[in-house]
Amino acid sequence: LEDVKKLNSPLNNYLKDNFDNFTLASYVDYLSNLDGEKQALCHVDKNGVRREFTYNDLSKLSNKMANYLSKKGVKKGDVVALVLRSNYEFYIVSLALQKLGAVTLTLQYTNKVDQYKSIFERSNPKCVIADDYEIVQGKNNSSFVLNELDKSCSNDVVKLCTYPKSTYSNNWNHLEEYKNESDVFNNEKVSIYDLGYLFSTSGTTGEPKLVMHNYGFALSHFYTGLWYGVRKNKKHYTIADSGWGMAAWNMCAVLLHQGTIYINDFDRFNPEYILNCMNKENINSLCAPRSILVPLFNYLDDNNNALKPNLETVSSAGESVDEDTKKRCLKYFNVIPREGYGMTEVVLPIYEENNGKRKVSSLYDDVSVEEVPGLANGEIIVRGGKLGLLMGYLDKLVNGKKHFALYRKPPVSSSSIVWHTGDAGYIDKKGNVFCDGRLGNTVKVNDCLVNKLVVENVIKSHPNVYDCVVESKPDKVSGNVLYAYIELNSGKTLDENEIKQFVKTKLPDYCRPKNVIFKKLDRTSNGKLRRFDGVKAPDKHLVLSYLKTV
Repeated sequence: LEDVKKLNSPLNNYLKDNFDNFTLASYVDYLSNLDGEKQALCHVDKNGVRREFTYNDLSKLSNKMANYLSKKGVKKGDVVALVLRSNYEFYIVSLALQKLGAVTLTLQYTNKVDQYKSIFERSNPKCVIADDYEIVQGKNNSSFVLNELDKSCSNDVVKLCTYPKSTYSNNWNHLEEYKNESDVFNNEKVSIYDLGYLFSTSGTTGEPKLVMHNYGFALSHFYTGLWYGVRKNKKHYTIADSGWGMAAWNMCAVLLHQGTIYINDFDRFNPEYILNCMNKENINSLCAPRSILVPLFNYLDDNNNALKPNLETVSSAGESVDEDTKKRCLKYFNVIPREGYGMTEVVLPIYEENNGKRKVSSLYDDVSVEEVPGLANGEIIVRGGKLGLLMGYLDKLVNGKKHFALYRKPPVSSSSIVWHTGDAGYIDKKGNVFCDGRLGNTVKVNDCLVNKLVVENVIKSHPNVYDCVVESKPDKVSGNVLYAYIELNSGKTLDENEIKQFVKTKLPDYCRPKNVIFKKLDRTSNGKLRRFDGVKAPDKHLVLSYLKTV
């Protein structure tokens, strides 16, 4: 990795002898021996209890956890499902699983029995580790999360809980017991191309899939650290619980650059509390989706004297940022959000660094935009897969041994590996690639092309609007008609005609939505708006020159 060499990072020296067997856990051990007393993780729980962990701490505690899980029967190649919200144990367990050569499956605590069952039938987990968090306890001293998981798991699955045994968790072992184990562990030897991670997709337009990544997924997030603007010994805050794939790649991005991960395990999102925490902790860089940034800005609109964090960078959580949000971010945080594209299936093929300069990641041979017959948008295509490209979608794991539609070790550079992202894009006059939402975002209305994202961004700029989705439905007369689904800011009101007139003042008449529906918008578990559009676009798919079952 030439870009690693340029930074003169310890990672460069480490990779010279350890590239083929790389895991993030082994690199944390390496950093522990180099500069182990530096802070690696700062965690604040819902009661305000603050815990700090050095690189030494993470190395030794993950050794203890690896010994403990090994005694519970977890071995190389086993899948372990984590339902740990924003617990600090997530980071210790994740590193321990890599030391065991096991596979980390991250899941949302908001899933229900049918979702858990579907995922477990495909992944066949050896162990489930869950957080019995007080906020999700039901009546009669019962736990929603443990109840749902109990109904979803087979009897032979090892069940571990972060809380002590109680009347409603008798069949769960207490994870805290790991601290009694030895802090010495001999890591399993693995290949950087072995299956290491399973992530559930957000499923904005259909059923979630299980995305497979190898251990090299962690290393590829070196570029995510550049995008974040992570600084050595500085704190980075990504607002995401561990059920999101974002939490896993955030850990990789920060630790690869010797930064400090900041995690706040709050009960409910409170803009004032979050802003105060960022100030108190002197957060250097922030990654958050628009659904988090907007409430922060709304609070600052109404509280001019509130302290504003001294941030060097803000990143957009892998999505495009509308102009209004960019302006407000510059106003309150004195930085423009850096856009980045990718993450769940493919690691950051396009990202921004300083001054909005757009870069194509060196991880891939090429990132291009291809025409799609019948659609105005092109499709973003990623070719080549040194590291960072998904291994495929998990169909079924049989006894932890067989993976279907999986390639084992990609060539160093090969255009025979092609990822059709299913996302729309375009290339500007300077050759920069931009993501333009989903394929099919641009539709014809009365023979005029309308980009639904443009209409969305105009509606979002109205001071009373919190968020919005613009969809289209086929129409015999006009070709397509636009529907605007709008969620208002708390306490604000608007009517349908006001929205139509507001759009008309900023866009041509044919861009006005025919129907306006005010409602609380549905979101996926990672905060993305859920869409159900009438325009059918091509599905994401991976094309390989060969498929190998291992």
